[in-house]
Amino acid sequence: MTVRSGKLSLLSIISLLGGLWMIICPFAIGASTGARWDGVIFGVLVAIFAIGRLASPAARALSWVNFAFGIWLLISPWVLGFPGSGIRWNDTITGLIILICSGLAATDKGMVATAGGETGFRKVA
Repeated sequence: MTVRSGKLSLLSIISLLGGLWMIICPFAIGASTGARWDGVIFGVLVAIFAIGRLASPAARALSWVNFAFGIWLLISPWVLGFPGSGIRWNDTITGLIILICSGLAATDKGMVATAGGETGFRKVA
């Protein structure tokens, strides 16, 4: 049985909140259509993968995918040429937060219960 560590939970929840913010923010700021869709699409994806990692602590690949999404969110305002500095800085900062949290979560292997009647938990190597 796999049980997530507190650190993994916190990092995944921060990524989840970042994804939710990416969905809401373009509408709150009044971003252009391209910036809005980029935020909504990648916000939904980040949220889905963060929820997946919360549900399955051993699935480190989900955090690595969010790490890649964080890179995209960090650079997309400049690659896609978003008009307006508000949405540009929002996506850059939120992308950086998602990138850092997902990278740290990807290196956290979680906790597992020991088998064979032993009690307690041990770190997965």
